[in-house]
Amino acid sequence: MGQINLTFISKNIDPKDHILSVLIEADSFVYGVFDKQLNLVAAGDHTIDMHKQDPFADVKKDENVNVDYYKSLVVYSTEEFAHLGELDFGGGDFEAYFNDMAIGSEILNDRLTDSGIHVVFPVDRQLRANINEIVMPSSEMHISTAMRQYIYPSHAKKNVILVGADRLHYMSYNKGGLVLYNAYTYRTKEDFLYYLQLATDFASVDREVDVLEIGGWLGVDSDIYKYISPYYRHLEWVGLSAMNLESKDEDHLKHHYFALYANALCAS
Repeated sequence: MGQINLTFISKNIDPKDHILSVLIEADSFVYGVFDKQLNLVAAGDHTIDMHKQDPFADVKKDENVNVDYYKSLVVYSTEEFAHLGELDFGGGDFEAYFNDMAIGSEILNDRLTDSGIHVVFPVDRQLRANINEIVMPSSEMHISTAMRQYIYPSHAKKNVILVGADRLHYMSYNKGGLVLYNAYTYRTKEDFLYYLQLATDFASVDREVDVLEIGGWLGVDSDIYKYISPYYRHLEWVGLSAMNLESKDEDHLKHHYFALYANALCAS
Protein backbone atom coordinates (compact mmCIF):
# COMPACT_ATOMS: atom_id res chain seq x y z
CA MET A 1 0.00 0.00 0.00
CA GLY A 2 3.00 2.30 0.08
CA GLN A 3 2.76 5.39 2.27
CA ILE A 4 -0.91 6.19 1.64
CA ASN A 5 -3.49 5.39 4.31
CA LEU A 6 -6.80 5.00 2.50
CA THR A 7 -8.99 4.45 5.57
CA PHE A 8 -11.95 6.68 6.38
CA ILE A 9 -15.66 6.51 7.15
CA SER A 10 -17.99 9.46 6.71
CA LYS A 11 -21.33 8.22 8.13
CA ASN A 12 -23.27 5.31 9.50
CA ILE A 13 -23.78 2.89 6.64
CA ASP A 14 -26.84 0.80 5.89
CA PRO A 15 -25.30 -1.94 3.73
CA LYS A 16 -28.57 -2.67 1.95
CA ASP A 17 -28.39 0.76 0.30
CA HIS A 18 -24.70 0.61 -0.59
CA ILE A 19 -22.18 -1.16 -2.82
CA LEU A 20 -19.03 -2.83 -1.52
CA SER A 21 -16.11 -2.70 -3.95
CA VAL A 22 -13.14 -4.93 -3.10
CA LEU A 23 -9.73 -5.09 -4.78
CA ILE A 24 -7.50 -8.10 -4.20
CA GLU A 25 -3.90 -7.55 -5.28
CA ALA A 26 -0.82 -9.36 -3.99
CA ASP A 27 -1.30 -9.50 -0.20
CA SER A 28 -3.81 -6.64 0.01
CA PHE A 29 -7.55 -6.52 0.63
CA VAL A 30 -8.65 -2.99 -0.25
CA TYR A 31 -12.27 -1.89 -0.15
CA GLY A 32 -14.53 1.07 -0.73
CA VAL A 33 -18.19 1.56 0.17
CA PHE A 34 -20.22 3.49 -2.39
CA ASP A 35 -23.79 4.68 -2.28
CA LYS A 36 -25.97 4.05 -5.33
CA GLN A 37 -24.89 7.39 -6.81
CA LEU A 38 -21.27 6.13 -6.65
CA ASN A 39 -20.23 8.52 -3.90
CA LEU A 40 -17.43 6.97 -1.83
CA VAL A 41 -18.46 7.05 1.84
CA ALA A 42 -15.90 4.71 3.42
CA ALA A 43 -12.71 2.87 2.57
CA GLY A 44 -10.05 0.72 4.17
CA ASP A 45 -7.31 -1.79 3.53
CA HIS A 46 -5.93 -4.89 5.21
CA THR A 47 -2.97 -7.16 4.69
CA ILE A 48 -3.65 -10.80 3.83
CA ASP A 49 -1.09 -13.34 5.03
CA MET A 50 -2.07 -16.75 3.69
CA HIS A 51 0.57 -18.36 5.93
CA LYS A 52 -1.28 -17.34 9.10
CA GLN A 53 -3.87 -19.57 10.70
CA ASP A 54 -6.53 -16.97 9.91
CA PRO A 55 -5.26 -14.76 7.06
CA PHE A 56 -8.45 -12.67 7.14
CA ALA A 57 -8.64 -12.04 10.89
CA ASP A 58 -8.34 -8.25 10.50
CA VAL A 59 -10.81 -8.18 7.61
CA LYS A 60 -13.40 -10.05 9.70
CA LYS A 61 -13.07 -7.49 12.50
CA ASP A 62 -13.85 -4.60 10.11
CA GLU A 63 -17.53 -3.75 10.55
CA ASN A 64 -17.68 -2.27 7.05
CA VAL A 65 -16.92 -5.65 5.48
CA ASN A 66 -19.89 -8.04 5.54
CA VAL A 67 -22.32 -9.96 3.34
CA ASP A 68 -25.32 -7.64 3.64
CA TYR A 69 -24.58 -5.11 0.90
CA TYR A 70 -26.93 -4.37 -1.97
CA LYS A 71 -24.10 -5.53 -4.21
CA SER A 72 -20.58 -6.71 -3.44
CA LEU A 73 -18.06 -6.63 -6.28
CA VAL A 74 -14.64 -8.28 -6.07
CA VAL A 75 -11.95 -7.40 -8.58
CA TYR A 76 -8.75 -9.42 -8.81
CA SER A 77 -5.38 -8.14 -9.93
CA THR A 78 -3.54 -11.31 -10.87
CA GLU A 79 0.01 -11.87 -12.04
CA GLU A 80 -1.25 -14.20 -14.74
CA PHE A 81 -4.15 -13.65 -17.14
CA ALA A 82 -5.03 -14.12 -20.79
CA HIS A 83 -7.24 -12.08 -23.11
CA LEU A 84 -8.94 -14.32 -25.64
CA GLY A 85 -11.08 -13.74 -28.70
CA GLU A 86 -14.41 -15.51 -29.09
CA LEU A 87 -12.92 -18.46 -31.00
CA ASP A 88 -10.13 -19.17 -28.50
CA PHE A 89 -12.44 -18.64 -25.55
CA GLY A 90 -14.94 -21.08 -27.00
CA GLY A 91 -12.21 -23.70 -27.17
CA GLY A 92 -11.91 -23.85 -23.39
CA ASP A 93 -8.88 -25.65 -21.86
CA PHE A 94 -7.91 -22.45 -20.09
CA GLU A 95 -5.30 -24.14 -17.87
CA ALA A 96 -3.07 -24.43 -20.93
CA TYR A 97 -2.56 -20.65 -20.88
CA PHE A 98 -0.90 -20.70 -17.47
CA ASN A 99 2.19 -22.26 -15.96
CA ASP A 100 2.51 -24.36 -12.84
CA MET A 101 1.78 -21.29 -10.67
CA ALA A 102 -1.88 -21.87 -11.49
CA ILE A 103 -1.89 -25.23 -9.70
CA GLY A 104 -4.25 -24.98 -6.74
CA SER A 105 -6.16 -22.16 -8.43
CA GLU A 106 -9.58 -21.78 -9.98
CA ILE A 107 -9.76 -20.29 -13.46
CA LEU A 108 -12.28 -17.44 -13.56
CA ASN A 109 -13.41 -15.52 -16.61
CA ASP A 110 -15.36 -12.47 -17.66
CA ARG A 111 -15.62 -10.24 -20.71
CA LEU A 112 -14.55 -6.68 -21.42
CA THR A 113 -17.58 -4.41 -21.73
CA ASP A 114 -19.10 -4.15 -25.22
CA SER A 115 -16.42 -6.44 -26.61
CA GLY A 116 -15.69 -9.92 -27.87
CA ILE A 117 -12.59 -10.03 -25.69
CA HIS A 118 -12.72 -12.45 -22.77
CA VAL A 119 -10.27 -12.45 -19.88
CA VAL A 120 -9.40 -15.66 -18.05
CA PHE A 121 -7.33 -15.60 -14.87
CA PRO A 122 -6.31 -17.95 -12.06
CA VAL A 123 -7.24 -17.22 -8.43
CA ASP A 124 -5.95 -19.24 -5.49
CA ARG A 125 -8.75 -21.58 -4.47
CA GLN A 126 -8.40 -21.05 -0.71
CA LEU A 127 -8.09 -17.28 -1.10
CA ARG A 128 -11.27 -17.16 -3.14
CA ALA A 129 -13.15 -19.41 -0.69
CA ASN A 130 -12.28 -17.07 2.17
CA ILE A 131 -13.32 -13.96 0.26
CA ASN A 132 -16.58 -15.52 -0.88
CA GLU A 133 -17.41 -16.45 2.69
CA ILE A 134 -16.71 -12.95 4.02
CA VAL A 135 -18.41 -10.79 1.37
CA MET A 136 -20.49 -13.20 -0.78
CA PRO A 137 -19.76 -11.28 -4.00
CA SER A 138 -22.40 -10.42 -6.56
CA SER A 139 -19.67 -10.58 -9.19
CA GLU A 140 -15.98 -11.36 -9.56
CA MET A 141 -13.90 -9.83 -12.32
CA HIS A 142 -10.41 -9.06 -13.49
CA ILE A 143 -8.87 -5.63 -13.03
CA SER A 144 -8.65 -5.13 -16.81
CA THR A 145 -12.44 -5.46 -16.99
CA ALA A 146 -12.83 -2.69 -14.42
CA MET A 147 -10.37 -0.45 -16.27
CA ARG A 148 -12.30 -1.06 -19.50
CA GLN A 149 -15.51 -0.06 -17.73
CA TYR A 150 -13.86 3.23 -16.72
CA ILE A 151 -13.01 3.96 -20.38
CA TYR A 152 -16.39 2.79 -21.76
CA PRO A 153 -18.26 4.12 -23.75
CA SER A 154 -15.67 6.61 -24.99
CA HIS A 155 -14.27 6.04 -28.47
CA ALA A 156 -11.61 8.69 -27.97
CA LYS A 157 -7.97 7.71 -27.66
CA LYS A 158 -7.42 6.71 -24.03
CA ASN A 159 -4.21 5.68 -22.29
CA VAL A 160 -4.78 4.78 -18.65
CA ILE A 161 -2.30 3.82 -15.93
CA LEU A 162 -3.27 2.18 -12.65
CA VAL A 163 -0.57 2.02 -9.99
CA GLY A 164 -1.13 -0.85 -7.58
CA ALA A 165 0.77 -2.03 -4.53
CA ASP A 166 3.64 -3.40 -6.63
CA ARG A 167 2.05 -3.62 -10.06
CA LEU A 168 1.71 -1.26 -12.99
CA HIS A 169 -1.44 -1.74 -15.06
CA TYR A 170 -1.60 -0.10 -18.46
CA MET A 171 -4.57 0.01 -20.83
CA SER A 172 -4.82 1.72 -24.21
CA TYR A 173 -7.99 2.07 -26.27
CA ASN A 174 -8.51 3.86 -29.58
CA LYS A 175 -11.69 4.20 -31.61
CA GLY A 176 -13.46 1.86 -29.21
CA GLY A 177 -10.96 -0.96 -29.73
CA LEU A 178 -8.41 -2.42 -27.33
CA VAL A 179 -4.85 -1.56 -28.32
CA LEU A 180 -3.12 -2.98 -25.25
CA TYR A 181 -3.62 -4.12 -21.71
CA ASN A 182 -0.74 -5.46 -19.70
CA ALA A 183 0.42 -5.59 -16.10
CA TYR A 184 3.99 -5.45 -14.86
CA THR A 185 5.39 -6.17 -11.41
CA TYR A 186 7.94 -3.53 -10.44
CA ARG A 187 10.30 -3.02 -7.52
CA THR A 188 11.87 0.38 -8.18
CA LYS A 189 10.95 3.62 -9.88
CA GLU A 190 13.43 2.68 -12.62
CA ASP A 191 11.51 -0.57 -13.20
CA PHE A 192 8.29 1.39 -13.35
CA LEU A 193 9.58 3.78 -16.02
CA TYR A 194 11.05 0.94 -18.06
CA TYR A 195 7.76 -0.96 -18.17
CA LEU A 196 5.73 2.18 -18.80
CA GLN A 197 7.93 3.11 -21.75
CA LEU A 198 7.67 -0.46 -23.03
CA ALA A 199 3.87 -0.29 -22.92
CA THR A 200 3.47 3.20 -24.34
CA ASP A 201 5.89 2.51 -27.17
CA PHE A 202 3.93 -0.61 -28.10
CA ALA A 203 0.72 1.45 -28.03
CA SER A 204 2.35 4.12 -30.27
CA VAL A 205 1.89 6.85 -27.67
CA ASP A 206 3.32 10.23 -28.64
CA ARG A 207 4.92 11.37 -25.40
CA GLU A 208 4.73 15.03 -26.43
CA VAL A 209 1.09 14.98 -27.53
CA ASP A 210 -0.94 12.14 -26.03
CA VAL A 211 -2.54 12.32 -22.60
CA LEU A 212 -1.77 9.62 -20.04
CA GLU A 213 -4.36 9.30 -17.29
CA ILE A 214 -2.97 7.93 -14.06
CA GLY A 215 -4.55 6.74 -10.84
CA GLY A 216 -3.76 4.62 -7.84
CA TRP A 217 -1.55 4.85 -4.79
CA LEU A 218 0.70 7.77 -5.61
CA GLY A 219 0.76 11.56 -5.65
CA VAL A 220 2.74 14.39 -7.22
CA ASP A 221 5.30 14.09 -4.43
CA SER A 222 5.81 10.35 -4.85
CA ASP A 223 9.13 9.09 -6.19
CA ILE A 224 7.45 7.33 -9.10
CA TYR A 225 5.46 10.36 -10.24
CA LYS A 226 8.45 12.68 -10.05
CA TYR A 227 10.61 10.15 -11.90
CA ILE A 228 8.26 9.52 -14.85
CA SER A 229 6.81 13.02 -15.32
CA PRO A 230 9.77 14.44 -17.31
CA TYR A 231 9.23 11.73 -19.93
CA TYR A 232 5.52 12.41 -20.56
CA ARG A 233 4.32 15.94 -21.21
CA HIS A 234 0.64 15.30 -20.50
CA LEU A 235 0.20 13.27 -17.30
CA GLU A 236 -3.26 13.78 -15.79
CA TRP A 237 -5.10 12.20 -12.89
CA VAL A 238 -7.96 9.94 -13.94
CA GLY A 239 -11.21 11.85 -14.27
CA LEU A 240 -13.64 10.70 -11.61
CA SER A 241 -16.10 13.57 -11.89
CA ALA A 242 -19.10 11.33 -11.14
CA MET A 243 -17.65 10.32 -7.77
CA ASN A 244 -17.85 12.47 -4.65
CA LEU A 245 -15.17 11.56 -2.13
CA GLU A 246 -16.67 12.07 1.31
CA SER A 247 -13.43 11.80 3.27
CA LYS A 248 -12.52 14.82 5.40
CA ASP A 249 -8.82 13.96 5.15
CA GLU A 250 -7.26 16.38 2.68
CA ASP A 251 -4.53 13.82 1.94
CA HIS A 252 -7.17 11.53 0.41
CA LEU A 253 -7.53 12.24 -3.29
CA LYS A 254 -10.01 10.78 -5.75
CA HIS A 255 -7.41 9.11 -7.93
CA HIS A 256 -6.20 7.02 -4.97
CA TYR A 257 -9.49 5.11 -5.19
CA PHE A 258 -9.49 4.66 -8.96
CA ALA A 259 -9.51 0.84 -8.95
CA LEU A 260 -12.37 0.70 -6.45
CA TYR A 261 -14.40 3.24 -8.45
CA ALA A 262 -13.80 1.44 -11.76
CA ASN A 263 -14.93 -1.78 -10.12
CA ALA A 264 -18.06 -0.10 -8.71
CA LEU A 265 -18.99 1.12 -12.20
CA CYS A 266 -19.63 -2.53 -13.06
CA ALA A 267 -22.50 -2.63 -10.56
CA SER A 268 -25.00 -1.23 -13.05
